[in-house]
Amino acid sequence: ILNSFILFMAAGARAEATGGRIVLGAVCLASCLTVFFVTPEQMFLVQSSAAALFFGGVGYHGLRRGLHKRNTGDLLGSAAAALMVIGIPVALYQYSVAGETGQGRAIGIGVHGTAYILVAIGFLTSVLIEYQQHLSHLATQDPLTRLHNRRGLENALHVTLAQSARSQLETSAIMLGIDRLREINENFGQEVGDQVIRQIAQQLQRKCRSSDVLARTGGDEYLMVLPDTKLADARQLAERIRAGIAEETLNLNHQSLSITISLGVASTQGHVELDKLSAEAKRAMKLAKQGGSNRVASVESKPIHLRTTAH
Repeated sequence: ILNSFILFMAAGARAEATGGRIVLGAVCLASCLTVFFVTPEQMFLVQSSAAALFFGGVGYHGLRRGLHKRNTGDLLGSAAAALMVIGIPVALYQYSVAGETGQGRAIGIGVHGTAYILVAIGFLTSVLIEYQQHLSHLATQDPLTRLHNRRGLENALHVTLAQSARSQLETSAIMLGIDRLREINENFGQEVGDQVIRQIAQQLQRKCRSSDVLARTGGDEYLMVLPDTKLADARQLAERIRAGIAEETLNLNHQSLSITISLGVASTQGHVELDKLSAEAKRAMKLAKQGGSNRVASVESKPIHLRTTAH
């Protein structure tokens, strides 16, 4: 009874769910206390029923978490719980109704032991899957802002850029840089500078369209890639982003800071070389900073068509 209840509590903690703890805790206490009032034969019924109830809770939490996290280890734990919920009633029927006490005990103990083995395997599988996912996120995600890093950006755009090349669509990019971040770090400290980077990232995420892909590519730089977007439309979006951030005030450590960004816009059609496109957007961003910051500048890359005349 105690082992099954502890297992239920652990499953609830992994699923970040607290519901049912008090009720099932009372059931656990009452079930344990019955050892002083019932016969050993009746105690088998109490133990098996309580364990099946707690395993039902384990299965519920495992199913919710497994579907939400897409983790087969948690789903295996819910399958073990289902085995208990189905197998224990069969054991109790054999034990108390059919009169086959030995067979009932054998079924109950067998189902209980098998379920525990499956739960252990499911837990180890779940941990390994989450560790692998964590390593994958580290490889493709910026740890400070939770945005894509350069590798994550390339992975996210792989299919989209291939479609742009096939259909000769125009792809634009916006490089965004925080103005005077070095001065903020010197005056307020590195921690405030990191908060600025995170909050600007959150604002950019809110201002992005669903089709855009945003990444942090440098200390104070972000790259936004806009598939199937013309240069003029990208400039309009960049201007809206610039104006929106300039109008907002960041509250950091009880201090109000007005932050501005400079943006560079570049565009190309058909096949996209991401390194080249981002370099052109960065060049435009530097022009914006040289022009006084809090500005938008743009460059356009067009394919060259050569025509020869036969004489």
